[in-house]
Amino acid sequence: MNGIGKNIKKLRKERALSQEQLAERLHVTRQAVSNWETGKNQPDIETLESIAAVFDTDILMVLYGRSRQEESGEEKGAQRKRCVRNCLMWGAIALAGLVVHLMVKDKIMDWYYRFCYTVPVYLFALLVRPLCVFASAVAFMNGLCLIGDIRIRQNWIRRTVLGVSMAFLFLYLAAAFLCLVPVVQNLVPAFLPDPGAVSGWIRRPPLVFSFIVRLVTAPALFLLPGIGMFLGLRR
Repeated sequence: MNGIGKNIKKLRKERALSQEQLAERLHVTRQAVSNWETGKNQPDIETLESIAAVFDTDILMVLYGRSRQEESGEEKGAQRKRCVRNCLMWGAIALAGLVVHLMVKDKIMDWYYRFCYTVPVYLFALLVRPLCVFASAVAFMNGLCLIGDIRIRQNWIRRTVLGVSMAFLFLYLAAAFLCLVPVVQNLVPAFLPDPGAVSGWIRRPPLVFSFIVRLVTAPALFLLPGIGMFLGLRR
């Protein structure tokens, strides 16, 4: 028995109608109703609309066994679950980064001042703090969606916001990579959040240096690509 046939039979029984009574209301034969319910054939679109009218429901209930309201409710429930899951995931990333930073930052600075061991300082300044801020922004936006539906309706605006956010992150990662290579190779001094404490930066490209310093000394800027990525990906 096909799905439409099952739905017609279910609706007919819920309304305590016999096949003859349903056939009379639809101006068809009882055999036609029986054939629909057994899956031997299916009603055309006009007949489906008539069946929905007889049962005082919408055509989705006849086709799929659920109404538009139920379908919309299921979709909203699924979106809410996704928001909760994403909020917890990104929130956990932000919290983990913050905890790790608070636990080891004093040790890292001690290594730097005692042994001039610069790689951990650089990694925390360029990666951990921006990631924490970015993850916090995404988690916050998902949390807001539990209160209200937050999205960009116009597709071209949504795509533009997504493109700008991705370009920002790509440029930052590319610039960070350019700075990371000489640090790891011990060609230049360590990267510090305070650019005034850094010497020997002339080995780095001036534009890259300026871009990195401005972003790392103002990690709140990473809120923008976090919000932009969320809005750009939410349809």
